[in-house]
Amino acid sequence: MLTVSVEEMLAASADTLWDCIGGFNTLADWHPGIEKSIVAVDRGQTVRTLTLANGATITERLEQASDIDRSYTYTLIESPLPIINHHSTLTVSDAGAGRCIVSWSAAVEMDQGAAANDRSRAEATVSDLYQAGFVALRERFAA
Repeated sequence: MLTVSVEEMLAASADTLWDCIGGFNTLADWHPGIEKSIVAVDRGQTVRTLTLANGATITERLEQASDIDRSYTYTLIESPLPIINHHSTLTVSDAGAGRCIVSWSAAVEMDQGAAANDRSRAEATVSDLYQAGFVALRERFAA
């Protein structure tokens, strides 16, 4: 199991940041690596299909969401990476004084047939995707 976790303090209230990033279909609104997000309900489950800047698509299913906790968790359904199990959580926490902490983490299981370089590529891809989002948020909510 591979884990990736990034965290950033931003100069915005938790509610303000959550209003920006808290919707399951808002990723394309604030993340520069996401060109398009389409959400659909399929057999009672909320599913989003993301089109990345490089043209690749990722499909994810919403598992849990709470505006009270300012958090949502989702799982990967389909991806160009050799991943068989992927759970991610995005959370915004109040840090006081008009600041907040945004956390984005993932637990990823690789396909057993994946080579070692596939694991490294998957870890780098997930980490780079999260970091690119945080760079955009830092620029948008600069102190």
